[in-house]
Amino acid sequence: MFIGNNDENHRDELQFFSKFVISYHEQNRIVMAKMVGAIEVDIDTCKGCSLCVEACPTNVIELAGEVNGKGYNYAFMANPDACNGCTNCAVVCPDSCISVYRKRLELV
Repeated sequence: MFIGNNDENHRDELQFFSKFVISYHEQNRIVMAKMVGAIEVDIDTCKGCSLCVEACPTNVIELAGEVNGKGYNYAFMANPDACNGCTNCAVVCPDSCISVYRKRLELV
C-alpha cells in the first residue's frame, strides 16, 4: 500500500513488491491451467436455430446434415478438440438443450 505523496516512498515500495514477485516465481513452481470442454446436445429438442454455431468462439459447433424427429437440423460438435468449455453455446440456446462439461488440465 502506498502511504504519503513522497516519490521516494513510492519507488521503495515498488522495488520491494517487484523483488517479492520475482523471488516468488523463482522459488515456486508456476502451474498453468488449460480448460478442455465438451458439449452434449439434446438432439430431440434442438431446433437448429444456429445461435450456438455463431456464439462459439472456436468454431466447434455445426449443424448436422441429418434431421431430428421434428425435422430440424440439430447442432453437434464438429471439432471437439477445439472446445474450451466457455459455455457461450449453452447461454444463447433458447431451448436449453446444450450441456457443457469442463475439465482442467494442469501444465507445468
